[in-house]
Amino acid sequence: MKSLTRRDFLVATSVATAGLAGVPDISRGQYLPTQKAFKMKFGFMTSMAQDKKLPELIDLAKTYGYQGIEFRPEWKQAHGVELSMTQRQRKEARTRFADHGIDISAVSPGVKFLKDDRDQQLETLRRHIDLAADLGAPCIRFFADRLPEAPDLRRESHKIQAGYQARAAKQAWEAGVLLVLETHSNSIGRDAGEMMYLAGFPPAFRVNWHLAHCLRHGEDTDTAYRHVKGRVAHAHFSFPEDPIETKALERQFELLLYDGFEGYFSVEIIRKGDNRDLLIDHAEKWKQMKAKFSV
Repeated sequence: MKSLTRRDFLVATSVATAGLAGVPDISRGQYLPTQKAFKMKFGFMTSMAQDKKLPELIDLAKTYGYQGIEFRPEWKQAHGVELSMTQRQRKEARTRFADHGIDISAVSPGVKFLKDDRDQQLETLRRHIDLAADLGAPCIRFFADRLPEAPDLRRESHKIQAGYQARAAKQAWEAGVLLVLETHSNSIGRDAGEMMYLAGFPPAFRVNWHLAHCLRHGEDTDTAYRHVKGRVAHAHFSFPEDPIETKALERQFELLLYDGFEGYFSVEIIRKGDNRDLLIDHAEKWKQMKAKFSV
């Protein structure tokens, strides 16, 4: 029998797929009608309201239709959500938010296992795990950048960081908290996927998919999704002005919607002062994006 050549295979494949013209092409962003129930939530990070205390943050969220607030500790913001909080303060904050129906969506320190202070960083992350658990926050954001550009050095950094990430994820799982690695700077979707793989895919090790960083480093939405699919627990974003980036964000929303994503799209804009204009603008654009996908 004549063996099948590569050319024969390609011809046969093209013929076989010719009859699939009526099937929606998800790679082109054609939305599938079988999406799962809409469970995404909408929030903002305290980097947009750095001078606001807890009652004021809750008022902003309720006034403009946000469901949760993500806290940035370590930057001496007015909210006071820090490692230095007493147990009583943690309980009071958790109760205050619960009573008003607003979530504490994440605690987001600047921890990363990139340099030689990894043991110290691990201890800092462990303390933030306790803080998040006390507050009832489901996620802790952390970083893994800036990675070396040389492939061999990049792989070595992946391996070293993954060892520490796995150790931290064990404690996080026991505390009922997820560690969400942000795609940030040149540490993008493919890097997050590789580190999760090297860590052994611990159940508490997930991703904070900040698409803008992926785009800036040449990784489009679908390519990033290929590496983080099923592991996204949180997302940072802001509505871009560029129409191409807007399409990319809509594609991210679409893919996560089809996945049944239940986490937060959390607006992250780092700007001091009164940013009510940004909160209002993003709340309106969020409604428009939901309407576009009929959710």
